[in-house]
Amino acid sequence: MDRRFITLHALATRLGLPRRFLREQARRGVIPYLLVGGRMRFEESAVCEALRRQAAQPADAGTEGEHAR
Repeated sequence: MDRRFITLHALATRLGLPRRFLREQARRGVIPYLLVGGRMRFEESAVCEALRRQAAQPADAGTEGEHAR
């Protein structure tokens, strides 16, 4: 099993997404991460899969206001 874990900065760079967005998604439990020495580490393939699942879910009527901010 070859699993590589990368930093938040590296993940943001590779995915072209803001670090703040990824950090928030991790804290909300949307994307998986490990805490190593108090710092978040991510497996890129697992994060991509989690984001794909999140994007495929129909919009919740209760969360529409969040996107309008």
